This record gives sequence, C-alpha cells and structure tokens, in this order.
Amino acid sequence: MFNRLNNNNSNTFMYIAIAIVGLLVIFATSDPEHVPLPLLVVPFVLFGILVYQGSKLFVGRYLSRRTRAAKIVPYAMSVLVSLLLILASLHQLTWRDGILTLLFSSILLFYVWRADFLK
Repeated sequence: MFNRLNNNNSNTFMYIAIAIVGLLVIFATSDPEHVPLPLLVVPFVLFGILVYQGSKLFVGRYLSRRTRAAKIVPYAMSVLVSLLLILASLHQLTWRDGILTLLFSSILLFYVWRADFLK
C-alpha cells in the first residue's frame, strides 16, 4: 500500500514540476503581444494542471483518496482558480464576478456532490 501511495505522490510531483517548468519556459521566452492566439491558452491550461495536482496532493494528504471530497475538490479548485485567473487577465474581474463565480461553483459542487456517478 505504501509503495502505491509513494508512486502516486511521485507522479503528482512530476506533473507539478512539468507544469512549473512549462510555465517558466513560456513566460521567459514569449511576448503575449506577438504570440498566436492558441498559444495564449497554454499558460492557463498549465496553471490549471498545477492547481489540480497541488490540490489533489493536499486533499489526498488529509482525506482518503476514495472519498467524494477527494475526487471533487481538486477539480473544483482548478476550475475556479483558472476561471478567476482568466477573468483577471481580461480585466473583467470585479467583486460581482467573483461572487457570481463562487455562487455558480457552489451550485455545481452541490449538484456533483449529490450525483450518483461518484459512488
């Protein structure tokens, strides 16, 4: 059991390291004004992966990996943080958008929490 747990953690650390290196390379070598549009999406995807893996590692440390919270919380955190980051980068993030995002996220979490497909 401990071997499987350590292997999962090493995979998580590997994904986190890859996302960080990818973000550093993109930020160091590109200018957002001269980059094609599809390449502008890549940092948000890498940041979403980074938040997902980090929250999965954090939640997995305190909860059993088989609980519903351990399955739902990393997805919710990565989507919520990525959405707020995208809105902030477009200069469209206000306190009202933040509250609406939290409200929609909590409704979605409640729906997914009550769903039967996670049992």
